[in-house]
Amino acid sequence: MIKNKKIILIGATGVLGSHYVKRFMEEKTKLVAVDLPGQKFEFLKKKFKKAKFLECDVKDEKKLKITIKNSIKFLNGIDCLIYNAAATQESFLKNKKKFPKFENYPLDLWNLSLDVNLTGAFLSARETNNELKKSKGSIIFVSSIYGLISPDHKIYKSQRFKSIPAYSASKAGIIGLAKWLASWNAGKVRVNVVSPGGVFNKHNKNFLKSYSSKTLTGRMAKREEIFGIFRYLISDSASYVTGQNFIIDGGYTSL
Repeated sequence: MIKNKKIILIGATGVLGSHYVKRFMEEKTKLVAVDLPGQKFEFLKKKFKKAKFLECDVKDEKKLKITIKNSIKFLNGIDCLIYNAAATQESFLKNKKKFPKFENYPLDLWNLSLDVNLTGAFLSARETNNELKKSKGSIIFVSSIYGLISPDHKIYKSQRFKSIPAYSASKAGIIGLAKWLASWNAGKVRVNVVSPGGVFNKHNKNFLKSYSSKTLTGRMAKREEIFGIFRYLISDSASYVTGQNFIIDGGYTSL
């Protein structure tokens, strides 16, 4: 039961983030949704009027601190921080030159991914931790199976998008940060990780077939199949769960 839980969702307009907004509204939570401004942001803002939408670039420490302060003020507290923001492969699709070989990989692109995927998570947790202690709440970081294992680069060869080195490095870092923070909080704030596998998002047939062959279920995930673990971790049923990484991947990492 997560009705009336006070949630800050950072990274709210992507394929999964927008689905989480929809589901949290259906579950009647109190939600602040944070992301960069844009068409999708405005669409969700108009559709889900009971949620509070705040624009923020997580790479801007000052703005992020203000945004979180305003979020907590709006909610009158906080029960859960979900850090779902990520610079993914798809983030770089606008320019195909953004996928250079590793030997030529630019430092600015490496830093961009780390700033969004890892440093943003650190800052968000730092700015909410004391408030979460008051409610005995929780932090949920979103990692990826690529923070646990290497992608199979062969399945990306014919695709417009690629797997980038900073994504795997930062998603592995998220898991380490969560375990450190869970220990630091010593039960005062629960800290866990959700590591999804590939979620279907209009992928072409070749990629869908190649990726699906690596899972025990023989397919990619549906968005709703990821949401369930968030519902559990936010609820009081997970009061004894901290420092864990929940891998939702259809058995991909079991092979």
